[in-house]
Amino acid sequence: MINDYREASFGGAVFYVSQSQDAFGRRGAHHEFPYQDRGLWDDLGAKDGRRQIEAYLTNFLPGGMAAARDRLITALAKGEGELVHPWLGRHKVVCTDYSVGHNEKEIGLCRVSITFIDASATSSEPADNPVAGLLSGCDGALSCLADMFSARYSVAGVLAFVAEASYGRLDGLLSGLRSGLSLAQEIEAALSPFIDLAVKWFGVRKDNRFSLPIFVEDSLSFLSENWQTISPAELATYIIGLATLTVPASGTANEAYGRMSDLWTAARAGLPFEAPPRSASSSSIQTINRNFAALDFIFQGAAAVEAARLTPWLNFEHQGQAESVRVDLIDRFDILAEQVGTAVESEAADRFYQHSRKITAAALEIVGITAPNLALLGSRTLKDCWPSVRLCYELYGNLEREGDLINRNRIAHPGFMPGGSAVEYLIDV
Repeated sequence: MINDYREASFGGAVFYVSQSQDAFGRRGAHHEFPYQDRGLWDDLGAKDGRRQIEAYLTNFLPGGMAAARDRLITALAKGEGELVHPWLGRHKVVCTDYSVGHNEKEIGLCRVSITFIDASATSSEPADNPVAGLLSGCDGALSCLADMFSARYSVAGVLAFVAEASYGRLDGLLSGLRSGLSLAQEIEAALSPFIDLAVKWFGVRKDNRFSLPIFVEDSLSFLSENWQTISPAELATYIIGLATLTVPASGTANEAYGRMSDLWTAARAGLPFEAPPRSASSSSIQTINRNFAALDFIFQGAAAVEAARLTPWLNFEHQGQAESVRVDLIDRFDILAEQVGTAVESEAADRFYQHSRKITAAALEIVGITAPNLALLGSRTLKDCWPSVRLCYELYGNLEREGDLINRNRIAHPGFMPGGSAVEYLIDV
């Protein structure tokens, strides 16, 4: 169960969360008068934003459940403190009330329901939320990608070999999506927002009978049969929609991130069109390469945006993984910004650049909140072959992590750690 929750803290007391609920509104007095159809509302200003959080304390936390519970209760009793939340960010808040619950069927688990209000100034606007900024930036960037693609790609009125060459690049880029989407099963609620987003791009409503495999198969078949007649705008919706559907089809957020990275790499590896000497005019070659560039860009853009969208749901084992994602996102959006600046001049390109900056800032803030609490990745080279129990006891003082050592290093014989090669292990911070 604990893998489904993320770490948060208040006043330095650590706990787990899976969801939160914010409430905002206006204060006022409603007056009613005899023989009048309408009353009168006196606006008294904005309500203080209220943030409701369900905190989970377990034996996985330092000192065990009881110690973690007592630390949190002590912090809550002080009232004001800093809330560090995996997707809400860092905020100065005041605890207005909390309740503590135990259940005999949930041994080793304590639930604490907490209500916070912002400690700075009351406002009718929610506090800055990096996840909300990330998601809105991603939606805006996808729309800009579609607009830019529509302005650059065309197979209307060209020679047959020009259209065939353009489709060859499209078909090659779709092959990676086909392999991932063909493995899809019926998707449950965990990743349904990603399905909703992709289906929105296709302009189709999702109902209780929605089947991802059938929907994808039908979409790919339609695309392969009608690529010459559909408009660039419609083609863009299919490309972006299929890329987005790869996320829930991949299962976990980490697996989906890997697929988006593969799609990025495939789109980056495209080479310019090379025709045999005197077999094509320079204008035809120019048209093909313009279409190639448009296809490569929309696939790269969709891969980068959807990878960034996954940031709040990624599970990092150690700080090195978080740093790798941080570097990936910076590099990818810098590359896209450079391509936009050199190849496209349009209002959509300017908007895409602004959205990409918003995406990067929000994603890096989310990673930055998580990373400091993660373990470090250590490495040690043994001179001789050691039993795994010996190394585990020397590193940690107990044998609880022997299985992690064996799995992390893919040891062929589970009882022994090989000499002469580096052994990786986690270092708690």
